[in-house]
Amino acid sequence: SATMGAKRRVAEEEDGPADPAECEKGHLRGEATDPAMSSRTKSIESRVSTSASFPLHETWTQTGYKSTLVGTFLYSLVVLVHLVIQFLLLFLTIQYYVQQEAITRLGPPVFQDEIQVLMAFEITWMVGFVWCFFLKYPNSIRSLFLRRCLHGEATYVAVAAPVQTVDTHYQNKRIVKFLLVLGNAFRSVLSFVYSDDDARRASIGTTYKVTFCKIRIDEATGAKHFYFRMRRYVYSEERRRYVPGSWDVTAGATIGSWLDDAYAHRGLSKVEASRRWGTVGPNVLDLKKPTPVGSIIQEFSKPFYLYQNFMVWTWAPFWYYYMAIVNTVVRLTGGFVVAFFQYGSDLDLYRLMVMEGTADVVREGEVVTVDQTDVVPGDIVRLRPGAANFDMCIVQSKRVLVDESALTGEVHPIAKIPLDPADSHRTYHPKTHKSSTISAGTTILEC
Repeated sequence: SATMGAKRRVAEEEDGPADPAECEKGHLRGEATDPAMSSRTKSIESRVSTSASFPLHETWTQTGYKSTLVGTFLYSLVVLVHLVIQFLLLFLTIQYYVQQEAITRLGPPVFQDEIQVLMAFEITWMVGFVWCFFLKYPNSIRSLFLRRCLHGEATYVAVAAPVQTVDTHYQNKRIVKFLLVLGNAFRSVLSFVYSDDDARRASIGTTYKVTFCKIRIDEATGAKHFYFRMRRYVYSEERRRYVPGSWDVTAGATIGSWLDDAYAHRGLSKVEASRRWGTVGPNVLDLKKPTPVGSIIQEFSKPFYLYQNFMVWTWAPFWYYYMAIVNTVVRLTGGFVVAFFQYGSDLDLYRLMVMEGTADVVREGEVVTVDQTDVVPGDIVRLRPGAANFDMCIVQSKRVLVDESALTGEVHPIAKIPLDPADSHRTYHPKTHKSSTISAGTTILEC
């Protein structure tokens, strides 16, 4: 049997400084932390804020928002305006050809002459172009109509984190510096228009990306949480904010307490297992299964296609409608092809990351079979040959061989031994007790 040990890190930080809470050597299920790092993390997490925004990291912010009836109504109007602009351009194009007597079944012309039609078309095109492109600056149109609130009332949390926009090697280039200054000036104007305080903190080569994370509520535990960069954040009533969902199984425990037969045969209670599950969440990466429709929408939502859309409208009048048709066919064909290949790539990644299987765990003195996603930190697990879906340390065994080639490149199987009773007074650490640790991603060959 084995007890759940150090949590495997779910995601390396890609941009900007690492989240200090993710420096706990943190892994999928629960963890033995470095005391120095733990104390540093606790000192950062001890900052409690009752306002709508607080630092998640020295350079991160986390702000609560909620939906309102007025905001939803205004958001609906903005979406409707987008559709109305496209309808007006189509209507004015048709009226141009009605004025030219190329279309005669729609009745008399609405405008006096083609000059009025073209003037109305140009005004609509310019207003629509500026309107649509300015609304591409926010992360989402919906976010503009959310009301700022305390975290306990929030339905969305906006996390602003720095993103490196240009490689440091190129920042000294004059042309790159000029373009960065120009881009920052443009973003500063838009950040003032949209009251985006995080964007105003951007510097040369670095900008702040705001991600709106939807608050979810676990049906079983009622825990409110959201995911950011594959990391789960749970609402703390005591701190009145969202904190990283992690569980230190070594806190207040020694190796001797793990080797105690009473603990090994009793395991966790169902209530305690449910409480820990509400904190750390399921033992799986938070990935949505890609869909063809979703990939198509994501592809055609890019600014390039918005630009192409308005360029197509410029070909519609003046008897260049055939160019508009050709341009549309080329644009749609290219977009669908790119979306198809992107969908295939995302689906392959999803299949690679999703884990399936069950595990035998001890709960309230009984061995029960649960889905591997329901295993929590501190569970007593009966070893099976096959893939290890979580980190474990061995407390009882006769002979265990593990293939660690996927993790370390070692071609020979590694023998694992139980924790030494002579270390009963010590605290488990995955490096010190490496010979008793089975890492997620490895394969148990014999047990």
